[in-house]
Amino acid sequence: MDFGFPWPKQSSDQTLKTWAGSSNVKVCSTGNTSLVKFFPLTSYVNSPTNVHIMTERRVVEGANASLTCMSNSNPPPSAYQWIITQKSSTTKHNGQSFSLQDVRRDTSVVCTAQNSFGRGQSDPLVLNVHFPPTILLDSGCWDRAGGMRCVCRAEADPRPSISWMVNGSIDLFPQFHTSANYTERVTVSELTGPLTHNVSCVASNYLGKNSYQIPTHQPLSGGITVAIVAAVVIVIIVIAVIIIYWRKRSHKKTSGNSTKQLKTDDLDLNACSFVNETVEVDLYVNTPQTKKDDGCNAYETM
Repeated sequence: MDFGFPWPKQSSDQTLKTWAGSSNVKVCSTGNTSLVKFFPLTSYVNSPTNVHIMTERRVVEGANASLTCMSNSNPPPSAYQWIITQKSSTTKHNGQSFSLQDVRRDTSVVCTAQNSFGRGQSDPLVLNVHFPPTILLDSGCWDRAGGMRCVCRAEADPRPSISWMVNGSIDLFPQFHTSANYTERVTVSELTGPLTHNVSCVASNYLGKNSYQIPTHQPLSGGITVAIVAAVVIVIIVIAVIIIYWRKRSHKKTSGNSTKQLKTDDLDLNACSFVNETVEVDLYVNTPQTKKDDGCNAYETM
């Protein structure tokens, strides 16, 4: 009987068991006789599982990265799709493998594998992108208690080393002290010591270096700050008082004009009465008078 595979030589019972174990068969021994039992092989079908991405451990910013999508499935995947996100832009690619051009920091990729039974997707993979140092513009020096405190902040991957230069020299005096800490991709180095106006920091890693002459800021002391705030408050109060004063004065002037007009009208009425009385006296003495149109005709007695 042909079983589809070569029958081992009958050298020993152990040889038979070894062969059978590698051929998916089971060997039973009873005394001096070895029996071989055959088990049917079962084939399983499934959609892609364990989908993951294979790529370089690191890639330099601006270079290319080779990406391959891997999975477990039966039958093998018939289609692959990639989703690449760089900052705010998203692009798509097809194929199990491809080369991503001009890689930038903060790049993440996702691959999807699909066969006739379904599809599977990988977890997002953030590429390990290396780039040279950039010194951030919020670095600076500040006066403090007769000395100064300088901070140099540099972004890079891998972590950069930061050195200081004072008055053009990298050899710091003993009275200068430095410390550093690292948060994600930003390294922060601090320099304290006597006051000086020529301070630079240099950040470097294996991809390059970057230097920056740090500007010196002159912070206001607490007393001066309080004085300025108080002066501003006083100016606001003075302006408010002036506005209130002019409004009241304008109101009084308007009221005075109204009163003055009333008094003038009273005088005119009195004058007209006086004229009328004079005319009456003159009539009794029979002395001719020349009347003038002075606006008081309404008050004259004929």
